Amino acid sequence: MGYLIKNKNVEIADSLFVVGEKALIASKDIDKNTIVFLYEDTATNERTRTSIQVAIDKHIEPGEFGAFANHSCSPNSQVIANYDEESNQATVLMLTIETIHKGDEITFDY
Repeated sequence: MGYLIKNKNVEIADSLFVVGEKALIASKDIDKNTIVFLYEDTATNERTRTSIQVAIDKHIEPGEFGAFANHSCSPNSQVIANYDEESNQATVLMLTIETIHKGDEITFDY
């Protein structure tokens, strides 16, 4: 469990939108439809500031990398979640929905 894929062209750096906060920032141009990260872990009932909802009352913490993905009403990425009720395992895929340029913050709408 943990990161199955983590894009090497994305780094944790100062947010462009929220002073004093960290974010996922493109270190090189990233094409549309590129994986930012794919993360797998056990789902919990606990909702936190950084968790991603994968089913009704089920959440996953996206790890030390994905936790820095911030919200935007005009996102450049999307999150696709899959939850297996039998195993209580969840996967979260963050995928770019447009070209992201070097220095841009990577965001999604939840």
